[in-house]
Amino acid sequence: MAKSYHQILRCGVALGVLFTPLAAHAQDESASPVPAAQGEDDAGPLGEIIVTANRRATNLQNTALSITAIGGDALETQGINDTIALQQVTPGLTFNQNSSFAQPYIRGIGTDITTPGSESSVATFIDGVYQPFPFVGVQVLNAIESIEVLKGPQGTLYGRNATGGAINVQTRNPDKDFVAEGDFSYGNFDAKLGRIYVSVPLGDNLAFNVAGAISSRDGYGTNLTTGEDYNRENYKYIRAKLRWNPTDTLEVLLSGYYFRRNDDSNMAYTYDPRWGSIPAPGAFGGNVSLLSHDVYTAYPLINRIRDYGGNLRFNLDVGQGTLTSITAFQRARAFIGPDFVSTDVPIFDFQAVDTGRNFSQDLYYSGDFGDASVVVGGTYAKASARFDPLLVLLGTTPATNSYQYIDTQAFAAYGELTYKLTDRFSVTGGIRYSNEKKTQDRLDTYLTDGTQIVSTPRSSRSWDNVSFKALAQYDLGDAMLYAKFESGFKSGSVVAAEPGLYIEPETIDSLEVGLKSEWLDRTLRFNLAGFYYSYKNVQVQYTDTTTGQALVESADKARIWGIEGQLTAAPSDNFTFNLGFTYLNSRYTDFISSGAFVPNTVLVGPGVPGNGNVTLDVAGNDLVRSPPITISTDVNWKIPFANGSSLNNSASLYFSDSYFFEVTNRTRQKAYAVAGAQIRYDFAGDKFSIAVFGRNLTNTRYLTSLAPNSFGDAGQLAPPRTYGVTLSAKY
Repeated sequence: MAKSYHQILRCGVALGVLFTPLAAHAQDESASPVPAAQGEDDAGPLGEIIVTANRRATNLQNTALSITAIGGDALETQGINDTIALQQVTPGLTFNQNSSFAQPYIRGIGTDITTPGSESSVATFIDGVYQPFPFVGVQVLNAIESIEVLKGPQGTLYGRNATGGAINVQTRNPDKDFVAEGDFSYGNFDAKLGRIYVSVPLGDNLAFNVAGAISSRDGYGTNLTTGEDYNRENYKYIRAKLRWNPTDTLEVLLSGYYFRRNDDSNMAYTYDPRWGSIPAPGAFGGNVSLLSHDVYTAYPLINRIRDYGGNLRFNLDVGQGTLTSITAFQRARAFIGPDFVSTDVPIFDFQAVDTGRNFSQDLYYSGDFGDASVVVGGTYAKASARFDPLLVLLGTTPATNSYQYIDTQAFAAYGELTYKLTDRFSVTGGIRYSNEKKTQDRLDTYLTDGTQIVSTPRSSRSWDNVSFKALAQYDLGDAMLYAKFESGFKSGSVVAAEPGLYIEPETIDSLEVGLKSEWLDRTLRFNLAGFYYSYKNVQVQYTDTTTGQALVESADKARIWGIEGQLTAAPSDNFTFNLGFTYLNSRYTDFISSGAFVPNTVLVGPGVPGNGNVTLDVAGNDLVRSPPITISTDVNWKIPFANGSSLNNSASLYFSDSYFFEVTNRTRQKAYAVAGAQIRYDFAGDKFSIAVFGRNLTNTRYLTSLAPNSFGDAGQLAPPRTYGVTLSAKY
């Protein structure tokens, strides 16, 4: 642990050196906190945070649920431009990425599965619309109203694929007044990011907005085979909304978005030699890089993503509540060509055309009836995900084309009732029925001369699930105690590469007890929660050593328990301090894995490269991507000047304890800490600003993915130190 604390010390020193002169000045100034989420009032420096985690607006401190809520202003101040950066302000969240696949884990629950039809164990919603396709990658954040990270299973109100929790992203709705905002950032690696937001009222009851972003960046490393930059970024994003209020009781929101990426980000691998495996490409005369942003390749690196969709939302006030309907569709297509082996000699690779279509309909009612509050609703979804095709190359020769089609159809009905037994004591009960059907619509494989070598009949499998919630909470005035039981499930799955091989759904039973409190005239907020999970049929991906195909297996049982806390202090109107921590203890309790990879130096003998696939009993091992300790802290302060201008400063530090990448607990990410900071000068009138920022200030080197396979232990590094300047204007 000495090295872990040394990492924290290095980051702390970096922040201290950067901000000491400003802190000395700030001691003599009054200041204003950066709000954690939108919807704050003026009752105390910390204000009131309004969240919608229970599908209705409630005060964060009265919501019996572990939530990290972040407002749009706080996202801007801390330089959080995508969902992967959320882990730096959210204890208990580990957000990894493997090629284009987003892999969030909350309190040890997530998934690394990348095959068609796979879905995350952490559900992501944008404007209330579920995002079903992990291959679309990390979500770009622009013109955001707020983000809520809900921790623990959300079985009744959110249902399928929320066993770990949910990430709710709310984008800005059209404003009643004309608004125009824009910023441009330039940084090292020739990084350029331009963003714009415009909202236009079209009458008393009609308004329109549009938000867009364009990003371009050189690579963090070099392709040592070609001499070109590697890990470049290039994307375009636009989202538009139309808001119509035809009556005082009806709001209609029509929105659409389009996202396009064309670069080579995260499409090659570097090898980690620390865990006993010798990279196998050397036996073929190939070179590899070791824990480096530089890579070797023998195949073109392709990362082309096109994602678009829209939704129509109705909010209708009816009596004592609101009826909400959300109709949504999404289409996505990705041409993914990573260099799987990442050496300069062509050995083996694949290229996949990943496509997806999704339609969903949500309808729910939330209302208050005296001492009772109720939410009832239903949801329907129909999705299709495909490899169309998956091309396998042996050397430079195309070998096979495989067509893997998976269809999903899901229906659910749910209800939740909260009743106040006294002015201080209330209870909540919830239930959700879910029915899900997975269909292996096609699995055909052809040689490149057209000869069919695999033909699979169409098959289907259905599952039913009933999830429950029971909650009791007691109001102590400035504090609230709660105890909650909730169950949940993640969709069953069909292994896209194997005929008729279905994987049972994940299920989870959770118990959580918590305290939410505010002190000293709402200048100090402290929330604490303890939790225990019983987790079954944990879905895990591994690579078949003979075919290179991604396969899935289930861990029969696992258990997780932990403690989580969040402290927020605002000693003055212009200064806030946040500290969050999570302690996690996770174990597989019943799991014989068929996908374990062990170095051939152990299986065969000294000096033999690569890994071998074995069957191991891994009961007692930690769950993957489950650091025992995570800590996030940030400081935000404002220094106003007599001429009306101000200096707004923020500094953050994120610490992650070591965690394992695979079930044998052989390969791991060592403990690390990452620091970031921003200094922003707002000119008088708050129309223009200029900011300097830095991320990963100590240039900490850590892995965002590591996937042992027959060629060795191959992974990808997180971005190095980045810094730059941002110019902003608004009207």
